Amino acid sequence: PAIFLLHDKHKLNLSGKRTHYLGFDWIENFGSKIVPPSHTMSSFSGSGILIKKKLMFSAHMFDESYFMYYEDTDLSWKFRLLGFQIIFEPKSKIFHDYKLFPPEKYLQSKRKMMLLERNRLATVLKNYSAKSLAILFIPLVAIELAMTIYAIVGGWGMAKIQGYMYLINNRKHLLQERSFIQSKRTVSDATIVSEFSSTLDFIFASNPLIKYVLNPALSIY
Repeated sequence: PAIFLLHDKHKLNLSGKRTHYLGFDWIENFGSKIVPPSHTMSSFSGSGILIKKKLMFSAHMFDESYFMYYEDTDLSWKFRLLGFQIIFEPKSKIFHDYKLFPPEKYLQSKRKMMLLERNRLATVLKNYSAKSLAILFIPLVAIELAMTIYAIVGGWGMAKIQGYMYLINNRKHLLQERSFIQSKRTVSDATIVSEFSSTLDFIFASNPLIKYVLNPALSIY
């Protein structure tokens, strides 16, 4: 992955992404003026990466069923399950016309939230082993209940339900993708999760409920 700069050329858009063990991800170093040194990371942004074609085929490429959002997180996870590292290269620079909230005429906020939540769940369900999913059953169910309530209160409850229905209707594809990566994996979930975040630290995580209740619970778990 390369370094992403905002159009003012003096601030970072991101230097990679962080992934939480429940599947949430967010960009790192947004708005920072300090470029970090080269390092390994848990997840890349698909906007600027260099990957050998052979490796892309070995990981089944991007999952086209995602349409947009989390397809890069999913591919990052698959690469790491196959034993590859993801390296950040600060000497490579890309200018990114980034918008946290795209104009409604381009992408409705409800549809964006549906895609984010739908694809986050698909990524978790495909890439964790059955044993890990069993271990994470309680926090996964708890966070889904919380996200559903949040969606209803936020006015996009139907979009959340549409995401669930999509996963159910496309279960055959998800199971096929899951079967592929689980049969090819060479790395344990313990190794993968060791580089994941145990707390939600993205831009909207300053809510006292998240900061003082949810994050401590997730970290302990």
